Amino acid sequence: MSGAEHDGPIDGLTLSVHPSVVFRLGEEMIQDDVQALVELAKNAYDADSATARISVDTQIVTTADGGEVTDPDANGAELLRGAISVIDRGTGMSREQIVQAWLTVSGSPKRELKRRNGMTEKGRTPVGDKGLGRLGTQRLGRVVDLYTVVQGSGVAHRLSIPWDQYESAERLDSVRFKLTSESAPLNAHGTTLTIRGLRDLGHWRGDALRDLERRLSAMISPFGKRGFSLTLNVDGQPIDLLERPTAVRSNAMLRYELNYKDQVLMVHGSATQDYFRPDRGGADKRATFDRAMAQDGGAAFLAWLLDRKADQVQSFTLHASDDHFVRFSGRFPLMDIDGVAREDGVPVDPGPFAGEVDMVRLRDDVPDVFNSARDYSTFVKEINGVRIYRDGFGIPISKDWLDLASRWSSGASFYNLRPENIIGFIDLTAAGNPALEETSSREQFRDTLAYRSFLAIMERWRRFTESVQTFLRRSFNEYLAEFTAASVGGEVEPSPTVLIEHTEQQRAQVDKLLSSLDQTRKTVEQALETAQGRELESEESLFPGDREQLAQAADQLRQFLGTINHLSADIDGMRKSYERQRDALVVIREQFDTVQAQLAEAWETVALGLTAEALSHEVSQVVDRLRQRTQGLLRRLKSPVDELTVRTYAEHVMSATSALTRQIAHLNPALRYRRERRQAVTMSTFLAEVSEHFASRWANLGYDIRMSVGVVEDFVVDISPGRLSQVLDNLILNSEYWINQSRHSGSVLVSIERPFLAIADSGPGIDPNLEGLIFEPFISSKRGDGRGLGLFIVRQLLEPEGATIELSPARGDDGRRREFHIEFSRLTTEQPSGD
Repeated sequence: MSGAEHDGPIDGLTLSVHPSVVFRLGEEMIQDDVQALVELAKNAYDADSATARISVDTQIVTTADGGEVTDPDANGAELLRGAISVIDRGTGMSREQIVQAWLTVSGSPKRELKRRNGMTEKGRTPVGDKGLGRLGTQRLGRVVDLYTVVQGSGVAHRLSIPWDQYESAERLDSVRFKLTSESAPLNAHGTTLTIRGLRDLGHWRGDALRDLERRLSAMISPFGKRGFSLTLNVDGQPIDLLERPTAVRSNAMLRYELNYKDQVLMVHGSATQDYFRPDRGGADKRATFDRAMAQDGGAAFLAWLLDRKADQVQSFTLHASDDHFVRFSGRFPLMDIDGVAREDGVPVDPGPFAGEVDMVRLRDDVPDVFNSARDYSTFVKEINGVRIYRDGFGIPISKDWLDLASRWSSGASFYNLRPENIIGFIDLTAAGNPALEETSSREQFRDTLAYRSFLAIMERWRRFTESVQTFLRRSFNEYLAEFTAASVGGEVEPSPTVLIEHTEQQRAQVDKLLSSLDQTRKTVEQALETAQGRELESEESLFPGDREQLAQAADQLRQFLGTINHLSADIDGMRKSYERQRDALVVIREQFDTVQAQLAEAWETVALGLTAEALSHEVSQVVDRLRQRTQGLLRRLKSPVDELTVRTYAEHVMSATSALTRQIAHLNPALRYRRERRQAVTMSTFLAEVSEHFASRWANLGYDIRMSVGVVEDFVVDISPGRLSQVLDNLILNSEYWINQSRHSGSVLVSIERPFLAIADSGPGIDPNLEGLIFEPFISSKRGDGRGLGLFIVRQLLEPEGATIELSPARGDDGRRREFHIEFSRLTTEQPSGD
């Protein structure tokens, strides 16, 4: 063995860090140049400065020790080109703070202050707590110079870090630098960081400068001052970070203001006339819009809306506005928001926040601060989406964290927010939202209960936007149809049959006109014949003037006759055109009737599908129990089996198959060959069968729900039992869902009183914000579970039968409506036998 292997122990060893780690930390923790600047701005905020001034000079040339080179064309490896200065007027750093904190990688006293829920002297909660901001400077340049003064100290401290030396150093502590101190004015305070020898001068010039502006607007809130401002100057040119975002927001046609505090979300919205202006469909649609809205400022539409859509208007507390055309609002308590996280049964509060979201146009009305429409659309594309800021600094999470793109492409509603043309912000604070924690990479939030509640609150806001936008746009389309029809003297909703009748009336008028022209032609021909006869007789007259007058009269009659013939030909062409239009309308009517029949059948099929979907869950449970019992019996068959075991199993099989038969039989009335048959249905008898079915269903599923049917005055209706069954299934399954959501036992109450059927339940009732919209398609408060079609389908199924359904205006003790009334006045026949 060699002697080296017998050397004694070495004491006092420590871990050392290779210099490359410093660069890797800076690259991994700081995404890019823009985030490096933002981290430095955060340090200014944490130092209680009112501003952070960033100046970029791509022309300056300096030496390694900081001396300025006057010849811009000078060359040399030691020369450093370009510089960035970040200047604040904050608290500054003392000598001890520089040595013990600023020069310690990832050392951050601010983190400890934040952990203790402490604040700065100005009441700020630190936002830059990673202690890695200064490492980001190595991404920007080759040398960083620190100059800092604590207010009232009269002493300034200087320090330079040569980042390039770490590339060749073997150990982190082998690179040495010197901290110096000098006198400073007593009123001086703050810190200046100067990064020299910019690694890529092209990042700060030309088109890249616009990109820098856009990206800074995404990282540092451009939505107004929050007690801290940032200014940017590049090569002597000031860059206003607020000007362009403000111009985009001033172009908003739809705006939402959100304010969540004291466990209540308040949403105030507004829409301009421009929101209703079509951006597709060409000149015809825009001309119709101008006639319907621009002439009276939309006053007629507003009057129509307030009169014809009173329930929906009340749901949204919608009213006219002098500055935004219409305003609306919604109020959503945290305890009523579906999907909110709970801890020990109590909703988890994510803390107060506020925000604003604007919808802007991308094609028209480009603000003057943009060079072109392309410049405008490019800028909007860069800052679009709903950004989240904490104390004014952006959290670089996904732009579409609200998942608007997939909702738009899924087509649940044509009037959803479009991700490409909305810009907005949510303002969080470190003090108010400490439970909304970011990951170490700052690219997303941790999956905490508070974050889940925050997402649920924002989802409730999103569903509110979908409801109000769908209501406004559909209402306007309905108004336009009435306006257009009224302007031409037609019916509001002309059917093909009405159009055929109108065409035939027009053709009849043309026929009358042709007949009248034919009579006129004959009269003119007779007059011309008379004039020509007299003209011949006048040739022997002694008065030449008579001959000339007769000749002129004959010429005029010939011209008149020619005009009549041309008009007759044109009008005959119109008559033939009306005939062709009528023939085309007859074909359209046949196609229209076919489509209507197919659509009615489609809604019936969808309704049947919803019913079958609910029943399939129950049937699968029956089958599962049967399979488990069979497997158990097979295991026992390996040993002697007594007769009682087999008999018990057989009885269970009989019971299970009976249950399956009952559930499948419930679908029979909805099958097409049964659905098309109308017959006399006694309401009490029918409801008894429905009640029995749901009692069996709830027993099998273990639901503690009871259904009771009260008869005040029974009646008989002439209706398709299949359709009636589908209607009741949709309503009762809806009640079942909400009762189960409450996690309490519940009841469904049905009352029969000729000619009405009233259905209510003990669930939470209708969301007040949806009262006027529940019969519209794709409107649902079932987060993630609902299609928003159930009540819409119910109305579609009842209308062809001549029945109607409405939400009762009666409210419970909690102020919510929960009872539906179905009226069968047009379908009632005789009283049930025995009454």
